[in-house]
Amino acid sequence: MIEKLEMNMKKQRLGDWDKRYRSSCNIKDMVGKKVVGIYYDEENFQILTDDCVYAFYHEQSCCERVYLTQVDGVSDKIIGSRIVMAEEVVDAKDTEYGHITWTFYKIGTTKGIIDFRFQGESDGYYSETVSLVKVEV
Repeated sequence: MIEKLEMNMKKQRLGDWDKRYRSSCNIKDMVGKKVVGIYYDEENFQILTDDCVYAFYHEQSCCERVYLTQVDGVSDKIIGSRIVMAEEVVDAKDTEYGHITWTFYKIGTTKGIIDFRFQGESDGYYSETVSLVKVEV
């Protein structure tokens, strides 16, 4: 189970964000941004940069579960560093009871690399994808 971490920021609740100020984005949009804060819990991973928040999350539906299962590389030295690389890799397979999807993220900064992974499980009819939105601050 993932323990909550608040490093220079509090969780930004998606319901609190005015949709005029949030938009889907490509993970590569993060490159060049300065890391100001990091927040994560079992269902969210958020990076506060010098001009916005990048939020990785899944909007739960009826019959699936998507959750953060692993986080490595987060430390105080990441704060203030620039993002130099950002990538996403997705792997999935059918199981006896439905479907499972793993979404791996690697965020490289000038001071280290953050790796984190979401896992999604469903009966095969519901989305297990992780969304990435950019929120103006």
